[in-house]
Amino acid sequence: MIDNQQLPWTFTLLPGSQKRINYTGSYFALQLNDTTVDPIVSFDSGVAFPVKAGTGFPTVQFNADKSSTIPAIFHYVEITNPSNTETMTLTVLVCLGGLDDTRSIISGYIQIDLSAPGMQVPAALAVAAPADPEDIQPEEYSVLPANALAKERIVQNNGDYPIWWGDENISPFSKRGIVINPGGSAVINCWGAVYFIAEDAASTLSVVNILKQI
Repeated sequence: MIDNQQLPWTFTLLPGSQKRINYTGSYFALQLNDTTVDPIVSFDSGVAFPVKAGTGFPTVQFNADKSSTIPAIFHYVEITNPSNTETMTLTVLVCLGGLDDTRSIISGYIQIDLSAPGMQVPAALAVAAPADPEDIQPEEYSVLPANALAKERIVQNNGDYPIWWGDENISPFSKRGIVINPGGSAVINCWGAVYFIAEDAASTLSVVNILKQI
């Protein structure tokens, strides 16, 4: 550790996975990325955006009347691999103040918005049961699409049959995925696509997206 409390992290992210770094700082850089896919980065549950390797940013936020920006301190960083197929290994640096070692510094800032998140209008999602539970076809899944602004998805089973959720490999037959029984609910901390399939017969989900403030 050096005077500006600069710390490096090197880690691997599987497709669709996320890492949270709990660290108080005011500067972030993505030093290395072994793929061509840009990771998605957000600070304190703020706006999520892609970051290219070799770039570093100071963080700012709006003043009280939102007429100008002022330096900002973040308390954690969330880094997501948006790829469905590629595993990425990253080296990131965070610190207070400017970095001593980054490959390039671009002109600009990362904006942190600490106001409360928004809420999307609740919606119903019909979830079908597969014709053959041992051989579920891709078109039989109900999908909650990816939404980079989603902080949480809150879902409730308002139907009469269990609903399973997870990735595109969920199956009630093999008990792969997470089950939501009738009347039950789940909080899904994922902005990527979420797949659902009903067990025994069709059921219905109520869905609320909690959004990051923009």
